[in-house]
Amino acid sequence: MPIVLVGKRCYRAATFWALAVLGGLLGVQLLKWTLHLPRPVSIYHGAAAYGFPSGHSTMSVVLYGFLAILLARGVTGTRRWGLFSSVVVITFAIGLSRVYLGAHWLSDVLGGLFIGTSWAALLGIAYLRKPAENIPRRALGVVVALVIVFDGGWHLARCHDRDLALYAPRHVARTMQLAAWRVDGWHALPAWRIDMEGDREQPLTIQWAGAPDDLARYLKGRGWRPTPPWSPKNVLATLSPAAPIEILPVLPRFHAGRAERLRLVHSDRDRRWVLRLWPTDVHVGKQALPLFVGTIEDQQRRHVAGLISPAVDTGDYDRPLDALERTLHDRFIVRWVRRRNHLIHVYREPSRLRWRGDVLLAWKKTALSSK
Repeated sequence: MPIVLVGKRCYRAATFWALAVLGGLLGVQLLKWTLHLPRPVSIYHGAAAYGFPSGHSTMSVVLYGFLAILLARGVTGTRRWGLFSSVVVITFAIGLSRVYLGAHWLSDVLGGLFIGTSWAALLGIAYLRKPAENIPRRALGVVVALVIVFDGGWHLARCHDRDLALYAPRHVARTMQLAAWRVDGWHALPAWRIDMEGDREQPLTIQWAGAPDDLARYLKGRGWRPTPPWSPKNVLATLSPAAPIEILPVLPRFHAGRAERLRLVHSDRDRRWVLRLWPTDVHVGKQALPLFVGTIEDQQRRHVAGLISPAVDTGDYDRPLDALERTLHDRFIVRWVRRRNHLIHVYREPSRLRWRGDVLLAWKKTALSSK
């Protein structure tokens, strides 16, 4: 692109293009070195090992956004909307791919999109203050298309297999003895659920060794039920304050990019408890039983703006955990352990969190020795 602009004597546009690229690259590297926010996975080195902001997202907005500014000057109507809409689609797809590949948290991508948009807009405003140059739109469009096709094709042919290995999910399984897990091994597992943005959410108050189906079968005989399926009727029930809480939909939650393996609810009049389990890479005992981490949250209806009444987390994790321990005590082996205080008081909303730090370890009596 700079070659085309210089060849057509569009020196001002070429200068702004160079400023856009250099400013975007330097800004991304400076923020990475300054903030030191880690990525979801450790697959890069140097400044690239830090996640915020996403360089791909930032530079996609800078490059395609400023290109759209150059091409849109003098273009009106549908063609201008189509031009900027294509930039939005391309940058959204690139940002989504970074989250999908596990290379960035959602906050990294959103931050990169914001920074790139701000930088491109700032340069665009400065560039448009002067009279328009005779930008070779057709030549620029052809060059950009050729670069995307040939450079993209070359990169795909040369790096596709390497990239597949680089971005492949990494789950290194390890086995832990029962005694080690009960004494101190449980402490090595995460204390908080990590959402898709990389933020700490609910405390992980349960560790279950064994098949989730064994736990589900027992709890279903004690009044627990699968979560209500998503349907228009259940969604519309959030608009009616009189609708029973047991029919309200339950939002799925992810932990460290993994979906729930078990989700059950227990309803009682105007409140309900939601039990969730997520897989880990740890196995316990000689039988190598899979270990799961989970949480049990207390939900009540809350009126929002007088329009909807969804079921929301009250922040009470002690009462439902105590009730679950009493339920499991007759069939399974359970053990109480407690997190240290400094790990408890890091929640985003400490005023509404009621958790004394207890974690419930549970497993089948016939699966592992109780000794």
